[in-house]
Amino acid sequence: MKNKTLFQTVILSLVILSSLYATQLVATRSRTNEGTAQVADSFIVSAHNDAQRAPAQSSTVAGGDSIMANQPLVDQTSTQEAQTISRASLGTTPSDVVVSASVIPNTSDKYSCDTVGAELYLVKNIKNGNIVFEQRSGDSWPIASITKLVTAVVASDSLNKDTIVSITDAIQEKTGGQNTLRAQESYTVNDLLTILLLQSSNDAAYALADAFGYDEFLKRMNEVAKKAGMSHTTFQEVSGLSYLNQSTPNDLAKLLSYLWQSYPSVLEITRQSSARVVEQTSKKTKTISNIDYYAGRATFVGGKTGYIEQSRGNIIGIFRMSDDALYSVEVLGSYDRFKDMDALLSCASRSIQSSQQ
Repeated sequence: MKNKTLFQTVILSLVILSSLYATQLVATRSRTNEGTAQVADSFIVSAHNDAQRAPAQSSTVAGGDSIMANQPLVDQTSTQEAQTISRASLGTTPSDVVVSASVIPNTSDKYSCDTVGAELYLVKNIKNGNIVFEQRSGDSWPIASITKLVTAVVASDSLNKDTIVSITDAIQEKTGGQNTLRAQESYTVNDLLTILLLQSSNDAAYALADAFGYDEFLKRMNEVAKKAGMSHTTFQEVSGLSYLNQSTPNDLAKLLSYLWQSYPSVLEITRQSSARVVEQTSKKTKTISNIDYYAGRATFVGGKTGYIEQSRGNIIGIFRMSDDALYSVEVLGSYDRFKDMDALLSCASRSIQSSQQ
């Protein structure tokens, strides 16, 4: 009888272990397929950007309501929600475009940081150009809302910062209803730049572009990329909702260097943990929070996050690693971009300390 009971116990244990293994295998396959884009007559893009480990939503100041009152952050909507943007509005697909983010193993070499799970990354000394760590840094990838750094450059050059711009129904329709602002509100260009970069606002991007003339604005964005030496970068729309907005870690490092040298005011906006803006119709003051985890840190010079389903998590930034050392860090295609960024910063810090000994 005891032997029979023992045999039954062993069989039951094997059944349980087999079930657990099958569950894990399904979960692994599910993660592998995450982020795959479907392409038909329209390009499917995520209706949201940017929310992983984001700070709290904006608060009420001086009697003003929250900038997101009664509305979810664009960057905190469900990752399963998608918005269709017509082929006509995004243009044709370049031959080297990345349609979906496939899972590729981390192939380590002497420049790699083994604890990083992102598809592509780069750590580079801004002043001397030395590469500390890199993986697939020359490959193209959808950059999502990192696009908005270039949107900010063109808006700064093309629009008077005191000009008041209204948020129209047409603008909100372009973002598929995922908005950080309300129709009929109005803001100065300067405040729209703040909303654009801190809250990664898609409707702020379209409002700025439409205020100048959308087609010419987009043309100038691609001209900025060329001026910055970003030879493998293309912009098909102004907010980053399209996966056709693509670049490489190498090119994004060039962008950060270009901003640091020529547009420090753009980086200065991005490093703020929060800021106040005034809605011009009601004259209410609102406080908005930066969704970038590193905003407000003493070592953070500036940068930007980005997320659409096709790209997964992206983040780039300039960090002061020591008194005289500035490094640009680019992370693309991550399931946890802030964790990967932390790992790269830690690896870079150890590497720099080791080289100085």
